Parts: sequence; C-alpha cells; structure tokens
Amino acid sequence: MLKDHQNFVQDLQEKARAILELGPDELTPQEIDTYRYVITDWMDNFVDSEIYQSGSKEGLVSVIVRVLDLVGGKLYEGFSRIG
Repeated sequence: MLKDHQNFVQDLQEKARAILELGPDELTPQEIDTYRYVITDWMDNFVDSEIYQSGSKEGLVSVIVRVLDLVGGKLYEGFSRIG
C-alpha cells in the first residue's frame, strides 16, 4: 500500500476544487458567434432530417431556439471566422 506522507492527494484535490469553483472563462463575442453559427447549422440539419419530420423532436428544437435567443438568436448570414 502506498502512503501519502506529503499530502499530495489532498493538495491535488484542493487545487481541483479551487479550479472548479472558478468555473470556465467567459466566452468572447467571437466564440459566442461561432457557437451560435454551429448550433444553428446543426439544428437546421436536424430539422431537415426524417427524424424531425415525424414530429417527435419539436420540444428539443424549441429549447434550442430559446437558448439561441438568449444570445442573439440564430446566426446564418454574415458570419465569418478569421484564423
């Protein structure tokens, strides 16, 4: 059995908790637009699929649209990413 004489495991756990408490960095406006564009594209592909046409996924699409509306709505035209 290994013994942790220098409290390595406890120190590591404390560092991990501190990082988790900070949470993720805030997204930049460019990152938000990138996600809006990608999610809009995926949602449109999903809507056009046979699965959606059966009407069984309307709730999911509704939630996606509401979330996109929180950050400016769907993003189609005028989007470009440099780099």
